[in-house]
Amino acid sequence: MFIKFKILNKKSINKNMYKLSYYNFYIPVKEKEVYLIYNSYNNSLFEVPFDIGKLLEDKSRSKEINQDLFEYSFFENLIREGFVVDHKKDQREIVLDIKRKMNDNFKKNTRSISLTLLLTNNCNLGCRYCFEGSNKPNEYMKPEIFQNVLNYVSEKDVKVVYITWYGGEPLMYPHLIEEYGNQLMKICDSKNIDFESSIITNGVYLTPENVRILESVKVKRIQVTLDGNKNTHDKRRPFIHSNKSTYDIILNNLERINTNIPISIRINVDKEVYPFINDLFEDLINKKIWPHNKLISLYMGYTAGNDEYQDQNLFSSEEFSKAITEFRNLKLNLYNKWASKNNVKLATYKFKYPSIEHNFCKTLNGINYLVIDSAGNISKCWEHINDERTIVGNIKNGIENEINGIRYQNIMNQYHVPDKCTLCKVYPICESIFCLNANNENQEKRCSYWKHELENCFRNQYIMSIDHPELIENVNSAEDRINSKFFASGYSI
Repeated sequence: MFIKFKILNKKSINKNMYKLSYYNFYIPVKEKEVYLIYNSYNNSLFEVPFDIGKLLEDKSRSKEINQDLFEYSFFENLIREGFVVDHKKDQREIVLDIKRKMNDNFKKNTRSISLTLLLTNNCNLGCRYCFEGSNKPNEYMKPEIFQNVLNYVSEKDVKVVYITWYGGEPLMYPHLIEEYGNQLMKICDSKNIDFESSIITNGVYLTPENVRILESVKVKRIQVTLDGNKNTHDKRRPFIHSNKSTYDIILNNLERINTNIPISIRINVDKEVYPFINDLFEDLINKKIWPHNKLISLYMGYTAGNDEYQDQNLFSSEEFSKAITEFRNLKLNLYNKWASKNNVKLATYKFKYPSIEHNFCKTLNGINYLVIDSAGNISKCWEHINDERTIVGNIKNGIENEINGIRYQNIMNQYHVPDKCTLCKVYPICESIFCLNANNENQEKRCSYWKHELENCFRNQYIMSIDHPELIENVNSAEDRINSKFFASGYSI
């Protein structure tokens, strides 16, 4: 994991001119008298003696590095792992070129269809931060609208069809999920196409009867939202026409659920919700929902502002990144507290390590990736539902006609990656998706977790691996992530 460099007798190396990589990070670990050096371009992480790390960090401020300062094999290693590069090499342009090629290759992929289907724009909840707005049309996807979806799927020569059942609240119409799902599966079976689906639901109607329907139409993932404890959740996610607790209903549904479908609980966090996440965990433990059910997992979602919702409680990107680290610690501690009481094997920290990312939104960039609302309107973003400014057309006119039309092209031409992102040192490993919403001035721009927490994360994991190795996964099991190089994408650098 941490490859140790040794400084031996100096030898001369070829006299090419070199410079330290633009993508180097120098992380001092004074407690252990070492530096960790990380390169986001090659995804390499090394351990070096403190004085050598300090020297490299000091030299990073100059344009060139004197090869004679280092032993021959050490400098060779620096070159091999990308910490040192030829002074003429423009790594930033190479990164941009690779990401462009990956995006272009994805756009050419026509072997799969991924449709997000809004069975209804209507919803039983009035969540104040909903990006669909408060003025949702009270309608559902009628058979004549859905027939256009069937026509589109039947005419395509693809290998996979993936459907996301969405809303509003899709489980307000479970019979449509069953009916339309069966029709899609019938077409896919006749053409030997793999079919799979998922659902995003608020969980109020996640009853045993509806779960059986989801299983019958090959739903492989269920997402449910719980925002903090009962008070914060009911305040943020109330019924529109009732004072009943949505929190109690959702927890009761999760408590009695019996399915092999994995369920992820999303927690939309901000400064209002975050202090009460521990209460949510305690409720889940007391009701034997988590960690008792191994198919139920939890993660935090970033709450962004929109045209209708701006609040001083919204997290900044940096605050959210720090919250992710704290959430990870809380989850492990609570799990192990429960495991100790129940004679279950204790969990360890997964060695958290970046991967090379390409940042493009599949829904935006995929030619067969579409969002279709209950009226048949086509969008290229989940968050553009009910926004007439970003609708690219309607399936009544034929999907192919619309995505080849001027309106579609005008919408797509608005897509760009901000210059400040391409200049960022974590850009090769940035997991934030760039989308049309980058132009939305009302939205807080969410930067990568690694931009804010990389040094802290690596430093803490390094110290833990030495002082408390029993608390963190075996080094060898992390090798696949650590050995993920940028050039593994298939392009020469």
